[in-house]
Amino acid sequence: MAIAKPNLTRIWAADAAGSDVVDPDVQTPGKFSLGWGAEKPPYQFFNFMQKLFTQGLGYFDEQGIGFWNTDTDYQDLSLTKGSNGVVYLLKTSGDGTQNPVSDGGTNWTVAAGKQSVTGSTVFTNSTNNIALTGIGSIGLEIGDVVQVTGTASNNKLFTVEVITDSGNVIVNQVHAGGTSRKSLVDETVSATVTLLSKWFNASNSLGQGWVNVFSVRSTDVNYTNSTGRSLVVYTTFDEELSGTIRYFIDNQLVGMNDIATGQIVPKTAFTNTLVVPLGSTYRIEIDANQSKRQWSELR
Repeated sequence: MAIAKPNLTRIWAADAAGSDVVDPDVQTPGKFSLGWGAEKPPYQFFNFMQKLFTQGLGYFDEQGIGFWNTDTDYQDLSLTKGSNGVVYLLKTSGDGTQNPVSDGGTNWTVAAGKQSVTGSTVFTNSTNNIALTGIGSIGLEIGDVVQVTGTASNNKLFTVEVITDSGNVIVNQVHAGGTSRKSLVDETVSATVTLLSKWFNASNSLGQGWVNVFSVRSTDVNYTNSTGRSLVVYTTFDEELSGTIRYFIDNQLVGMNDIATGQIVPKTAFTNTLVVPLGSTYRIEIDANQSKRQWSELR
């Protein structure tokens, strides 16, 4: 049977005079830790205890989660609310004594809520760099998705790939210098950058865009997915007469196109899509009588 919720807005001794609500530690230092003994405590102590309990219950019922403070000994994976209303998660072996709002993502990471920074912003196409004072201190991690608003040409979603310092981040780096949808447009304007989604919550395509990497990718070479997100690879190869195309992820064969020697077939185009996990490598091997036609990545 479900337990009926009481009215937690009622605070015991909320209207009592200060002299009627006394912290036991004021009269006897350390009393709070020692507790009651063989004694008859005064009513003022009981008022204090009942007010402490009911006010504490009312606080958590109202806030849902406590605000960060210097008194609490936060443990690995503790949750707390920053003064900006954003919920933070303490990283493993993180230092909980650091204020999560000004921590810059060193010890705390954003668990819920949108955190943003507004100011004069420089968008640079050649490097896909966003320069904005404080942008590196809104809880960003590699792979996070940010939303840009307030501009004429860069109001889009982007994926963070490099956090240079507290004032500079590089987004969708492989798009730098290009004209694709995730290539920044040179612009200096007052803008707002908001942390929209953490990397572990972001779905494929959110803050990402297709980019042609034909000229910078070669067969028989391992490429590492260091984007902070899953990487989708799309390729098309022409296979003539006979031969094999092999697809590897982390040196494991995950797919193959094959035409046996001696078969009489016309020139054939083989298209494949790979999903490469974060941190994994991928490689495509082809025989001598194949040639690549298209090679794109969603990043």
